[in-house]
Amino acid sequence: MIGIIVASALPILKFNSVVNGPKPHNLVMWILVGVLLSAVFTFLISFIVDIVNKISLKVGISIIIIVSVLSSIAGYMVLTTEVPLTLSHSQNEADSGKSVTRFVDVDADRIYVLKYDVISKNDDNKDWAYGITIESRNDLDQPTKIKDVYDKETFSGEKTIEFSTLKDTKRLAITFTNYFKGTSVTFDKAYIYPKNDPNAVQNIMLKYKYLPENVASRVQDISLTSHSSSERMQFYKDGFKIFKDYPLFGAGGGAWASLYFKYQSYLYWTTQTHNYFMQVLLDTGLVGALAMIFFLVALVLSVIKLYKSDLDAEERILLAAATAGILSIYAHAAMDFDLSLSAVTIALYSLIGIINSMSISKTSKNIAVVKGKKLYNGYYSFGVLAGGIVVMFMSFSLSTALSYAEKGDQFAKTNNIPQAMQYYKRAVSYDPWNAKYRMSYGQTLASIADQTKDGAMYQEAMTQEQKAVDLEPYNSQLLAQLGAFYLSHGQIDNGLKYVKKAVDVQPLRPENYQQLADAYNKVGMFYLQNNDKAKAKEYLEKAVDVENLFNKANSKSEEPKPMTDATKQIIQNSKEVLKGIQ
Repeated sequence: MIGIIVASALPILKFNSVVNGPKPHNLVMWILVGVLLSAVFTFLISFIVDIVNKISLKVGISIIIIVSVLSSIAGYMVLTTEVPLTLSHSQNEADSGKSVTRFVDVDADRIYVLKYDVISKNDDNKDWAYGITIESRNDLDQPTKIKDVYDKETFSGEKTIEFSTLKDTKRLAITFTNYFKGTSVTFDKAYIYPKNDPNAVQNIMLKYKYLPENVASRVQDISLTSHSSSERMQFYKDGFKIFKDYPLFGAGGGAWASLYFKYQSYLYWTTQTHNYFMQVLLDTGLVGALAMIFFLVALVLSVIKLYKSDLDAEERILLAAATAGILSIYAHAAMDFDLSLSAVTIALYSLIGIINSMSISKTSKNIAVVKGKKLYNGYYSFGVLAGGIVVMFMSFSLSTALSYAEKGDQFAKTNNIPQAMQYYKRAVSYDPWNAKYRMSYGQTLASIADQTKDGAMYQEAMTQEQKAVDLEPYNSQLLAQLGAFYLSHGQIDNGLKYVKKAVDVQPLRPENYQQLADAYNKVGMFYLQNNDKAKAKEYLEKAVDVENLFNKANSKSEEPKPMTDATKQIIQNSKEVLKGIQ
């Protein structure tokens, strides 16, 4: 464990500064240093363990207890030892924001006092020597500024800031900032307490003595009300909404990515549930969830059975290592999308394979082999080989399709539509189930057909774009694109149907209402130009009614979004045209 920490800590600590610096390739050096130190630590620990084993078990246990106590004391010191926070710019530095943010749990709708000891210098009379910004964070960790203070004077002593929390405040984010060259500030102590209860004082840890700031900021932000945690909780709540509609067999592969826009409580963007078990539940329903539970129970029983069997020392080490790895991956997969990454999934099932292999090995010793027959024959190997070849072929096909699609994108950006069309066509041939490739192929075909007036090419474009939507019927972007295609080619009913469906499957995205209002407005103006005032009035009224549709959907959001200015303008134009018709 120490070896792993050492190997990963150095690259992590250096990552941002090195990658954003002039020589990002130096990160490789820090990775190699971490690997080397990990090897050294691993060797030393193995050496110490060998010595302890030769002494006695009691001595080993005593050493473990002593090391644990010392580690606890060291950890406590690391997390509690504070030093003053200094933020400064020399005369040779350019103006830039240097800041530190600290989080404090507080009560909502209450008056608080922030008290701090400060030494500030502003000899060149800059706009301010330091600033303090206080933000409220709600259940979703959304920030709302409560107060900011900028102090210009050179000063040494104690100061206070009084402020009130909001009705939805869960915690505060307090940011200490220095910006101008030739200025500096040192905060010695900082406390926060309710104005009517000065004894309920909370110390604000300004600077950890033994932790670098990038690590300290993560430690400070460990909270179930942090943005990452609160968002994931919301993902799970919205996931259960999907499950309620598809409880038995689930909604199929990729259920979350396809459906979450329709069920989300506010507008967010994520293609993953950040929970493997939730993803299985949504994809396969109770049937798949039960299958997974039976699988995990069987795995646990295998581990227990092996643990109780007559394993030698090396086998026990292998069992412990494989089991620890499996538990770690599954535990982290419960709060992230680890198992959506093929490399992690392969690692997991390799470890499970080790457990299964050991279980088979122990079981086979107790099974009599029928004369002339093997317990396992070569057909299994051929089956695995055949399956591997199929997977390799599919991987090659998908990779080739991606390469062609990327080249198509490059030609499309330079407006070389014929060449882009050829590459998108190849991408579709290698990956016929990718909806985005088909839509891009269809759009390039339509562009060429519009210029050449080729009816057959137009039909093929319509077929490809329709297939794209059939493959991803809940993709609002594809629906809107197909709707635009139909509208531009005179199929008004089909066009409006798909533009409206784009709103239905993603009701909280303001831009979708802009597309719908624009579609209704243009159809209305088309009929008006053709002197069909009744039809024109019908669709222009629908354009105006988009505002009601937007407000109705937005009222259900936990984080309402404003209507886009373009949508407002389209609605206003529609109202003005309607006045002229009436």
